[in-house]
Parts: sequence; structure tokens; C-alpha cells
Amino acid sequence: MRWPSVFDNYIIGKELGTGHYAIVKEGINKRTEEIVAIKIFHPQLNDDQKKNKQFKEEIDVLLRVQHPNIVNLLDTFIEPVSKSQIQKYLILEKIDSGELFDRIVRKTCLRVNETKALFKQILIGLQYLHGENIIHRDIKPENILLNITNRRHPDEEQLGPWDENEIHIQVKIADFGLAKFTGEMQFTTTLCGTPSYVAPEVLRKIEYSSKVDMWSAGVLLYVCLCGFPPFSDTLSPPSLKEQILQGIFAFYSPYWDEIEDCVLHLISHLLVVNPEKRYSVQDAIQHPWFKESFQESTASSEMQRLKISPERVPKTYSELSII
Repeated sequence: MRWPSVFDNYIIGKELGTGHYAIVKEGINKRTEEIVAIKIFHPQLNDDQKKNKQFKEEIDVLLRVQHPNIVNLLDTFIEPVSKSQIQKYLILEKIDSGELFDRIVRKTCLRVNETKALFKQILIGLQYLHGENIIHRDIKPENILLNITNRRHPDEEQLGPWDENEIHIQVKIADFGLAKFTGEMQFTTTLCGTPSYVAPEVLRKIEYSSKVDMWSAGVLLYVCLCGFPPFSDTLSPPSLKEQILQGIFAFYSPYWDEIEDCVLHLISHLLVVNPEKRYSVQDAIQHPWFKESFQESTASSEMQRLKISPERVPKTYSELSII
């Protein structure tokens, strides 16, 4: 008996992107003609039955994940390449409007109201994942896709604080290559993530929880508003690793001069070294920045000490080698 093959169901087309572990290509469902994204992992040895079983179990969970702010996993295939190697394929919902990363690079930084609308959707997506005991572990602008509805005629009503030619933007959290299904323990110890976004407890190789996503979300929010990350080798000494481990960052003038203290307050409660004191996703969603009222005096003195003139001017996001 022959198992179904990805080639029985899909026509695989042009390359959309590539990474350390896989390439992504466009695909067409032969039956429905739906255009999808197919993530093709590099061939690997077929000698670890435990790992293969775990992969299948985790994929079963992801297949059940359905949320407006999460890229949907539609199907999966594991196929032999040789007697000793297999290749894994993930069939994903295709999002055509690019990454948040591209938007930041193109605009240098995003407007505050635009950032708020995008970041709220990211938090809602993370709230769903954390509720399902899933830690993403690699939240960064490259893994946030945007589904943009462009304006077709001048009379169309905008559904958010978007650019003039845009009606609406839907955020889609993508790339679960590093996602961890925590179950009841809700802790893991694997070292993973992207250097500028990785949480201190991950670098320390100690047990960690979904709070690692909140640290990464804080870095992402910072990047959106000023165009460069809070932790970088550009700002050394100390080294990037020590900046993260000690939680050394600042809101540099003039980049943050016009941004309200309420935003700085939220970022400062996400970039907290001690995960027990760091905001959870629920804390972040309930933050006054997402409401109309906020007492600026509450945070002004605390935030003003973090607004400093840099000795070393950070580079823009597009110029950094580590992102």
C-alpha cells in the first residue's frame, strides 16, 4: 500500500523563501486550485522513531489550531527520500502581503497608532497559542505576516489607522518551526530563538515558560516604533548576550522623544529579566495603552530616566547584521 504523496495533491511551484531548516515554495491544490505555501524541510535521517512520533503529535496539535491571527496549517506529508532519509512537508495558508519586517524596513519605523493596531493583533494571537499550551519561541518581525486589503476606490472606509492606500491589515503569526507544546508542565529548556529577540532565561538554559514570547514581543514592539532593536552588538559593550541577561536597554533620544510614556511603560514591563515579574499576554492586552485613558504622571518619572542620548547611535533595522 502506498501512502499519499504531496505530489499527488499539490503542484509545487516557485520558491517563496528559504531558511536554515527548510525552503518555502508556492503550491496549488490540484483538486480545489487553492494557492498555498509549502514548507519543505531539508532531508533528515529516518533513524529516530521517537523524534518522528513527536513531530507527528505536534503537527496534529497545529492542525487543530484555528485563529484569525495565526497562519493555518492545512496538511502535512512525510515521505522517504532514500532508505535512510525522509523529507517533511507542511502545507500552509499563503499570505501574500509580506512580512512586518519588510514594512519596518520600508518605512524605517511605524507610526504609534499603526503599531498599536498591529501589536494588539499579535497579542491576541499569542493569547490563543498560550491558551493552547503552545509557546512560539521565535516571535520577530520576519515571522509576522500581513494580510493587507488595499483600497480599490476612494470612497472605501478604512478599518484602522493604516496607510492611505490600505483598508485593513490582518496580522498572521507564522513559522512554528521552533514552537514547543508544553502540555501541563508548561516549562521547557531548549535553547532556540533569534539572538536579538531571545529571552534571558533561554540564554541561561534554565526552565522557561510562555513568558519568553512576551520578552520577544517587547523587543518587537520596540523595533516597530524606532526602527532598531533594544539589544544589539552595535551597542556593545557590554556584549549582546550581557545586555539581554542584565536587561540593559534605553529609549534613545531623539528616536523616542515624541512617543508617549504609556508605550514605554508597556515595553519596560515586557523587557523584565525576571519572568515572574514580566507581563503575561493577559497583562499586556489589559495595558492602558490599548484603552483611551492613561495617567501619564504614573509613569513619567520612571520612563524619563530611560530616555537618554546615545553615546553610540544605533543603526536602523535594515542595517543591522543581527536581527
